[in-house]
Amino acid sequence: MKKIIGIIALVVIVVLLLNNIVEIPFLNKNNNVIEEVKTDLGVPVRTTKVEKDDVNDSLNYLGNLIANETGTVSSKFGGYASEIYIENGDIVEIGQEMLKLDDKDISITIETLKINLSQAKLNYSFIQSNFEKTKELYESGALSKAAYDKNIYELNMVVM
Repeated sequence: MKKIIGIIALVVIVVLLLNNIVEIPFLNKNNNVIEEVKTDLGVPVRTTKVEKDDVNDSLNYLGNLIANETGTVSSKFGGYASEIYIENGDIVEIGQEMLKLDDKDISITIETLKINLSQAKLNYSFIQSNFEKTKELYESGALSKAAYDKNIYELNMVVM
């Protein structure tokens, strides 16, 4: 009798082990639960309706910009800017006009130089005509050598 109980116990253990390895349908009362657990495995996914919308093209970042090349910008003449053709941060090339200087100061300087030139021409013609007169007076003996030398000196100073 002990042998029969042992054999029955052994058969029950073997059947339970086989049920765990190979699913036997008539032994699984909770068959729906196993299928439900198997179908529920995976990554949860949520769907939504796709809508057309505008995309923001600008990106804002914090940081420091370092230029590839730097250079010194200067003008041949000093003055005040009357027109500016570039803005801060623009890329410029060699020879590109960046601003226009106010030419009021330069125009005044040019006018002053023209006036000085015409006065110098008048002064030169006066000294030259004065020299011609003193030369005639000196050659006729009516003028001293010192006065004649003074006129030669004045003429040479104007020419230089």
